[in-house]
Amino acid sequence: MSNNPFSTPGQSGLPPAYPQRGGSLPGIILAIAILGLLLGGWNLLGNCCGIAGMTFLSSSVMDNVMKDAAKQDPAAAKQFAEAKAQIQANMVPLIGSMAMSMLAGLGIVIGSIGILMRKEWGRNLFTIACFAGMLAVVLSIGLGVFINMNNAAEVPADQQAIQMASQIFAYAFSALQIVYYIFGWKILSSPGNRGYFS
Repeated sequence: MSNNPFSTPGQSGLPPAYPQRGGSLPGIILAIAILGLLLGGWNLLGNCCGIAGMTFLSSSVMDNVMKDAAKQDPAAAKQFAEAKAQIQANMVPLIGSMAMSMLAGLGIVIGSIGILMRKEWGRNLFTIACFAGMLAVVLSIGLGVFINMNNAAEVPADQQAIQMASQIFAYAFSALQIVYYIFGWKILSSPGNRGYFS
């Protein structure tokens, strides 16, 4: 390239420091996109099941199931009823959190497909979805902590270890999601990587 400052930057229209358009995607970007398909799909499926489960929990069918269960094990039925009441009291924020996570998951999936197609819109959508995903995870963690702190139902001693393990797994998975969103956003928003997309 000529040292003339008025010369054109090159065939790609990008400065020399940028990769040429149409080049092969680096392995790290491919890995982020493939993980995005898996993580986004998991969020979509998990939250769809969660919303469906909460809807079923509030249905009259579940009330009949609880009545039948109360005849066989009153203590278990009472514990379930208390948990149900706690969930119903927070139904709106729970569904809102799940809906936000679903939208973020959908954005991650579509954005990842766009990244694999080397499309600029895919890169842009992915970076936006990363912010939405981080917000959804933080909201979900905060809501979970609030519900646990205000849960009036006492957990039986034989179930406390299981509950503790499930909470640790949930928080660890949430932390990994946040790390992925931050790392993915940082890599895909890097000016040096924009030249791979058109």
